[in-house]
Amino acid sequence: MRRIAAALFLAALAMVIAVAAAPAAAKSLKLAFILFDSKEYRQQFDQRAFEEQVRAQGDRAIIQSSQGDATIQKGQVEQLITQKVDAVILWPTDPGTACSLVRELKDADIKVINYNFRIPDCRSDYLLERNNVAVGVATAQEALKAVPKGNYVIVSGDQGTNVAVDDTKGYMQVLQPAINRGDIKIVSQQWNRGWSSDSALTQVEQALTANNNNVQAVLANNDPMGMAALQAVKSQNLAGKVYISGQDADLSFVREMVLGNTNYSNWTIFQDMGKTAAIAARALVTGEALPEGTEQIENGKVTVAGKTIGTYGVTKGTLPDWLCTYKFYPVAEVYGKSGAESKLPDCH
Repeated sequence: MRRIAAALFLAALAMVIAVAAAPAAAKSLKLAFILFDSKEYRQQFDQRAFEEQVRAQGDRAIIQSSQGDATIQKGQVEQLITQKVDAVILWPTDPGTACSLVRELKDADIKVINYNFRIPDCRSDYLLERNNVAVGVATAQEALKAVPKGNYVIVSGDQGTNVAVDDTKGYMQVLQPAINRGDIKIVSQQWNRGWSSDSALTQVEQALTANNNNVQAVLANNDPMGMAALQAVKSQNLAGKVYISGQDADLSFVREMVLGNTNYSNWTIFQDMGKTAAIAARALVTGEALPEGTEQIENGKVTVAGKTIGTYGVTKGTLPDWLCTYKFYPVAEVYGKSGAESKLPDCH
């Protein structure tokens, strides 16, 4: 009996030691994502990738949409501070003033990831963006291949965002030598406040009028403004004759690409961006390793840890591979509405 009792005691002791040595279950974190405006299809994709990764981590996702309104966004930040979230991914509606929101969150001991639109000179905990100058360079290089000579219109976004400024800077790095040679002439370049498609439409209409429709290419900082350019071009029966580029591969834009009416859209790998935001948010809170590819990024007067997300150049030729690889849209949605059903790529 003594031997049995001793054996039972040792077994119980081993169980106690094993339980004590077992690692504690990872704490579930509250990770909030404040989107610029969730009505945009692209932002729904960022959100979906973020939510999927948050669930995989065992954390809780809180999603807010500022509807492009800085006042709404400020209220959302204050609400999240009250909720005592662990981290906030902030897609700023007004990058020029958003550093005050970053400071509020950090003062409340909440980690902050600056997402997509860079907040200048602001020391967030992490920065997630694409290399927008490189996007502009790639866009202009594609345009020059197709239209090596002629009159160009540059439809820039809001000058208060680094995306618009850096995209346009990238264009000019490529176009300036051709301008100097006299091959290319910029007949219109305009900053469109709030990324307004109505403003972009007016800009392109005026450029066409001022140059008697002698415009060979329009480079737009995003696809909605590119679609506004197409509207202006169509009104002059020039669809398919004027090269039009954009950014983010909006559905309407790539449908027109199938028809030959738009030509190039630089697309960010959004699932990587949303997923990385979730991984970085947990790592910042727990002290785990930051996402692979993290580097120190110069942000004006400060340096911030961050990562640059890759992009993909979508053209009529690369469209099938892009659709099959990234599944941003169902194939039939792109081709089926254009009368080009017979051209559907086989993704198997």
